[in-house]
Amino acid sequence: MVRGVSDSEADHRGGVEYALRDPTFYPHPVEKIQIEETHISKVFLTGDFVYKVKKPVNLGFLDFSTLEKRHHYCEQEVLLNQRLSHNVYLDVVAITRERGRYALNGLGETVEYAVKMRQLPREKTMLELLRRGTHSAAMLQELVHVLGYFYEKVRKGPEINAMGSPEVIEVNTDEDFTQTAPFVPKILDQGNFSKMHQAVQAFLSDHQQLFQRRIQTGHICDCHGDLRLGHIYFVDGIQIIDCIEFNDRFRYGDVASDLAFLAMDLDYHGFSDVGHTLLT
Repeated sequence: MVRGVSDSEADHRGGVEYALRDPTFYPHPVEKIQIEETHISKVFLTGDFVYKVKKPVNLGFLDFSTLEKRHHYCEQEVLLNQRLSHNVYLDVVAITRERGRYALNGLGETVEYAVKMRQLPREKTMLELLRRGTHSAAMLQELVHVLGYFYEKVRKGPEINAMGSPEVIEVNTDEDFTQTAPFVPKILDQGNFSKMHQAVQAFLSDHQQLFQRRIQTGHICDCHGDLRLGHIYFVDGIQIIDCIEFNDRFRYGDVASDLAFLAMDLDYHGFSDVGHTLLT
C-alpha cells in the first residue's frame, strides 16, 4: 500500500513540505525527521535516507523556477555527484498527488521531485574529524589520491577549456568584485579591496602564457566546484558530495581553483597547515 498524507492536511500545513515532514509519508521506517534549509533547497533527513527538494527560485545564476527545470537539475545532481561518491546518490523520486493524497512515486499528478540519498554520519565529515583531532596524514593522502584520479579521468574538451582562458577568468573575477563592492566599506576595507582588485587584474595581464599552458596540459576540466570540509566524508572510503549541478560555469575550471576552494575553507576553519600540505 502506498503511504501518503491527505491533500487537505497538506494544503493547510504547506503542501509538499508538510507531507515530507510526516514520518508516515515515507515507504520506510522513520522515527524522527530533521530539516535543513539553504537559499535554494530544503533537505529532509529521515535517519537512513535524505530527501532534497529544490526551491522554485530563479536567482540568475540558477533557475529552478519550473517543475521541469527542478526535475532536470535533480537528475544532474545525482549524475554529477556519483562521480565522487558511491551508493550515496540513489535516485530522483517523484512526489505525486492522487485523490487528495501525496505519495512518493505514487499514482496521479507529479507535483515535485526530490533527490534521494543515503544519509551519512555528520561526525565523519572532514571538518568534524579535524576538529576532534582524528584526521590523519594517511587520510589526507587518500583524499589527494581520490581527487588526483578524479581530475585525471573527468570530462575535458574545447568547451571546458574555454573556461580556463584569461578572458573568461577576468569576466568571472570582475563579476566577483562587482558583487562584493556593496559590502565596502561596511565589511571590507576600501583600500584592501582596491589592492585585491588591482592585484588580480595585474596577475591576469602578466601571466597570459601560464593560463595557456594550464589549458594545453589538461588542467581545465569539469570539476566539483564547491569543495569544502563539510562535503567530504570518510565513510566507506571517501565520499565527496554536493558538487555544483545548477551552473556549468561554476564547475568548469582549473583544478588549482577547485583545490584552492578547499584550501580556503581549511584556512577559514583554522587548519591552514593542512591546506598547505594539501597544495604541496
